[in-house]
Amino acid sequence: MFQSVRMNRIQALVLDEQKDTVVKKLHHLGAVQITDCRPRLSQPEWKSLLDTPSSSPLLRTITASLMSVNKWIDLFESIVPEQTDSFFKFLFNPSKPKKIPVEEIDGDNLLKKVGEVLEKVEHATRTPSEQLEKAREDIHNLHNLKQAIHKVEPIAIDLAYVEETGLTSVYLGTTLTKNVALIESELAKLTEQTFLMEDTVLNTTDSVLVIVCLGQHAAQVSNFLRRTGFERIDTGGYTGKPADALRSIDKSIDDLKGREKQHRAEIIASAENFKDTLLGLRECLQIEKERADVHGHLATSGQLCLIEGWVPRKVTEHVTREIDVVTDGLSVVEAGEPKDSDEKVPIRLDNPPFFRHFEVLTNMYSPPKYREIDPTVLLTITFLFFFATMITDAFYGVITFALGFLMLRGGGRYGGIIKDFGVILTAGGLTTIVAGALTGGWFGNLLIEFAGMTSLKSLMIIDPMVDVLPFLIFAVAVGVVHLDVGIVIGIMNDMKNGDTKRAFTENFWLILVQVVFVLFYVRTLVPEGGTAFLITLLIGLTSLASFVLLIMGHKGMFFFTITGAIGDTLSYARLMALGLCTSGIAMTVNILAKMSGGVAYIGIFFLLLILVVGHLFNWVIQVMGAFVHGIRLHYVEFFGRFYSGGGDEFIPFAIKREITESKT
Repeated sequence: MFQSVRMNRIQALVLDEQKDTVVKKLHHLGAVQITDCRPRLSQPEWKSLLDTPSSSPLLRTITASLMSVNKWIDLFESIVPEQTDSFFKFLFNPSKPKKIPVEEIDGDNLLKKVGEVLEKVEHATRTPSEQLEKAREDIHNLHNLKQAIHKVEPIAIDLAYVEETGLTSVYLGTTLTKNVALIESELAKLTEQTFLMEDTVLNTTDSVLVIVCLGQHAAQVSNFLRRTGFERIDTGGYTGKPADALRSIDKSIDDLKGREKQHRAEIIASAENFKDTLLGLRECLQIEKERADVHGHLATSGQLCLIEGWVPRKVTEHVTREIDVVTDGLSVVEAGEPKDSDEKVPIRLDNPPFFRHFEVLTNMYSPPKYREIDPTVLLTITFLFFFATMITDAFYGVITFALGFLMLRGGGRYGGIIKDFGVILTAGGLTTIVAGALTGGWFGNLLIEFAGMTSLKSLMIIDPMVDVLPFLIFAVAVGVVHLDVGIVIGIMNDMKNGDTKRAFTENFWLILVQVVFVLFYVRTLVPEGGTAFLITLLIGLTSLASFVLLIMGHKGMFFFTITGAIGDTLSYARLMALGLCTSGIAMTVNILAKMSGGVAYIGIFFLLLILVVGHLFNWVIQVMGAFVHGIRLHYVEFFGRFYSGGGDEFIPFAIKREITESKT
């Protein structure tokens, strides 16, 4: 429970011709994390024995098939998007995950099946998809043409005349009105007065120009107009007045939209027939690709193949036996504990079911290293205690519990992070109900002071708004105990790792300081005499030992170590501060609601509004604050005493099915 799953290093030497069978078996077992053998090739003792791993001959074909499948799936999803749940539906009432039944085929049989399906999809979908793309492109071009011709609609000219002939060039377009005179004068020079130009003002800044010149002057005129910012308009082959052309364009767009709708319908029909099949085949191909990719992690030696990895100790014998069975005994498998110097051992946390949901909080900081203590159980207990202490309102606990329960009944049904946080909120809500009852928090003082339910006072052991100093002392005392637990665990870790010096020079001085305070208190209770003298002597010796250990462990930084320890201890005062904040804001909401309730006619409305909105707002900010500060006390103060993290997660080579299930 406080340690991750024990791991064994496993090495299997199999015949090269049997490696595919072994890899497939390991994939189905899902118990081994296969590691890369290539780093061994840089070691002299292995380089002479092992050859560079070769890729699977199917890898390129699988990758190409995946690309083809993805192409058609992307097309179908662009036409018929997958319906997704909204955020709140995802949390509280998610749609049941779709499962696609697939045949248990792999290798060449899978690729053959994919090829057959892709051929059918292409036959049914390629033509309408190409025509759809062509229709969309034509519609886009017509819209651009429509915008261009709309600019010259005020000019009365038959667009049939705006075309090149053997003798003349015609230019239709827009330019800035202030440039019209300049263009006319310059054209006169360029064409020696052999040109025609008509202009019509569009608005305060732009004008439409129609320019006709001899073909021999076309190049000069074009270059000049380009420099002046003249925007030439292509008529797209339309004839008649601009208004007539616009009507023709609209008709063409309508015709194309009709064709687009028809092609979309054909693709939708194909999607209904093939999309689920393609989705299932894609996941099968991804599974097959994982097996093919593993070949790059193996090493060969002649006719043999080396497979290395990590396996949980409790299933090592089973994995070894399965490899022996599929190789007909023609294999050598060795498994043993990792070396002490091996820091890359992957970890898998091993906690009871309830605590397992709180592993997400540990992993948010960092998973533990192999052989390092797993703090999840300790974190769970103290986090829930801190969470409840900082909220201190029973009804806020009820709301928190209800939220967590709804998440469990909603998105939590299908596991994942929602289930984890559903459990965290449900447990946090229950502990908050208890803390609220013990501190008299029922929507602040709503039930006790305003509703007259004074019997609830019998449950109270402390009133945060009255017993502020005792509440502060309690919070700091909790902090001292919490830090001491971390210090003791750190000492145990150092002792286990053989670092006795660090065990007693890092944080043990702080334990001795607390002993000194306890002895001071005992000294005040003992009358003068021999016993008092011995206690005083013990105080001096303990103080000296504490100072010596502090200097040995932290040297010139000892002063900052002292101030840091004081700061860490006082940091737990936030338990009291947030508890007071919850009660204070809740009381304020109640007072404002009572004052509003005295208003004639509409008072009851404002009373209810202030109570609902005020307490809901207070609940939200207090739950967020309690979560953040509760985690902070662990990540900064508590973990700093013994925990470093930085472990690598155990990721077994296993078949991952998200949307498919076997037909058999």
